[in-house]
Amino acid sequence: MDSISLVRDTLLKSHVSIGSPDAFLVGLSGGADSVALLVSLRSVAAEKDLRLHAIHVNHHLRTNADADEAFCRDLCKKLEIPLTVASVKVSQAGSIEANAREARYAAFRNAMRDTASEVLVLAHHMNDQAETVLMHLLYGAGSAGLGGMKPFSNGVWRPFLGLKREVLQEYLRLNGYEWREDESNSDTNFTRNRIRAQVMPVIEECAPEAAAAIARTARIVRDEDQLLDALSDAWMAENAANGENCFLKAQALAGEHTALQRRILRKCAGSQGILLDFEQTERVRNLLNAKSGSSENLPGGGVAFKGDEYLHFLPQGWNPEKQCNLSQLLICEGCSEEKGNYKQPLPQSQIQGLHLRTRLPGDYIQPFGMKGTKPLKEYMIERGIERPFRSSWPIVCRGNEVLWVIGVGASEKLRVKSMKAPEYKLIYTGKLPDQL
Repeated sequence: MDSISLVRDTLLKSHVSIGSPDAFLVGLSGGADSVALLVSLRSVAAEKDLRLHAIHVNHHLRTNADADEAFCRDLCKKLEIPLTVASVKVSQAGSIEANAREARYAAFRNAMRDTASEVLVLAHHMNDQAETVLMHLLYGAGSAGLGGMKPFSNGVWRPFLGLKREVLQEYLRLNGYEWREDESNSDTNFTRNRIRAQVMPVIEECAPEAAAAIARTARIVRDEDQLLDALSDAWMAENAANGENCFLKAQALAGEHTALQRRILRKCAGSQGILLDFEQTERVRNLLNAKSGSSENLPGGGVAFKGDEYLHFLPQGWNPEKQCNLSQLLICEGCSEEKGNYKQPLPQSQIQGLHLRTRLPGDYIQPFGMKGTKPLKEYMIERGIERPFRSSWPIVCRGNEVLWVIGVGASEKLRVKSMKAPEYKLIYTGKLPDQL
């Protein structure tokens, strides 16, 4: 298949695979890849009635930056495609390459909004994918990184990941289009440029189809990564709670495959804004079989805490009081079809002055069947309420006297001594802090 047919066929198939949207913002640098993307999309757009808008980002980092901008303006005028030119200022602190990318994508987001575009289209191709995978490999990435760029993700479409750079250049030559060469591509101070100029040629001497093989491997890894993600989501739906405080069943996870353990731990930590690297993940994984009360410090001041049953991820400044969602406490007389998961018989003599809240200093309880009282904290420990849950556990009190630790136990004061009196019930309709 010639390059013109190959590019067209690739675009049409990829467009259908992402749901056939019809409003696109096309990234245009002026290089061969982005020019081929815009030209080929224009051809398809005329047939499919698609709306195109191009964007060129001028970073003002190179000598020829303004000339590249002028080229893009002339090209879009010739193609009759509206163009947005975003002039950005790139911070010189830290990685200029990373800062430029951040500024570029910020410009993309603004243009997406301003042009009411559905999809951002970028011209990354098979060679870019191979370079990306090698970079991630050097940085010690996991399966998410080794899967490289996705053809479609978060509104960004990369239809050319299955095509080589040479195919796109041939497409332009056959159609009579020129392009701009980025002189910064020869600067091997940048990791990607060094891989492109020095590493890939050596690899391709050993295996001429290395770029295609690496891209194929990335696709396999992405598919397997997607499966692992689905398996971890299914496991968490049954064995974990993922809210302001993420916790999971430690013993259940300890019995799973190592790969699934790592994925679930990173997901749980990530829900609290905590990003774990490999070594940090392994330290947390060791907590699964550690004794109760063990903990591990996490990035950003977070903590992983091992309780009797659960492994907890607590972010910096975690305040259990914020997690209290005290639903209505009902007092029902002569109930027959009462609703609520937690119910407690209530003597008529104990109705007055009841209050639903969480633990306060000085709280105490007379456990059911006992004559004396004990501090509520001690009672909670004995009943197996784990440390991160104790301050947010719903209790029914009168002053500092606790009458019912919901879902755990009641005070001797709530013993119903005579069934001749009207039967009352306390009904709690909310959830408990440790509910999955």
